[in-house]
Amino acid sequence: MSFLRKALALVGTGAAAATLVALPASSASAATLQSNRVTLNNVWFSAVDDDSTIFGSSFEYASGWAAQKTFLIGPGQTSVYDNEGIRSVCAGNEVDGVVNTEIEQVPGTAGDVRVTVYFELHEGNYCYNPDVDSLASKTFYVRPGNTHLKFKTNPSNEGSKDAVNIDFWVANTRY
Repeated sequence: MSFLRKALALVGTGAAAATLVALPASSASAATLQSNRVTLNNVWFSAVDDDSTIFGSSFEYASGWAAQKTFLIGPGQTSVYDNEGIRSVCAGNEVDGVVNTEIEQVPGTAGDVRVTVYFELHEGNYCYNPDVDSLASKTFYVRPGNTHLKFKTNPSNEGSKDAVNIDFWVANTRY
């Protein structure tokens, strides 16, 4: 093998080794990307059913706690959406709500997330009826730590005073 071929082979081997050494470094920087753990906790619902009759109005109330929900957003993942939702208590055997949540990482921040709450007010002939009476949504920005949020709604399409309100905490943790 000539001297020139040996030198080219040596340079080629060195370049390949440098490329291999560089790959783990970029992989290591990807591994340092952080994830968010976002938990909806201390979820409290209150519901009102306003049954109007020819003799006036009667209101029935219900309130109670819901189970907490935790969402994980990993590196490279921009958002998660809760398809199952959180069901509220039911008032008057006909008014309840469902809250679905979307959590999105906010680019260029130190772990902030955008929490969008999608709310359905159900009113029908029985509790947990699939009949959606109205829809509403609200977006909050949450930094790492705990944030207390309240979401009141009575957007009934029928002009009634049916309502379901939600009061909850959002814990946003980087890991």
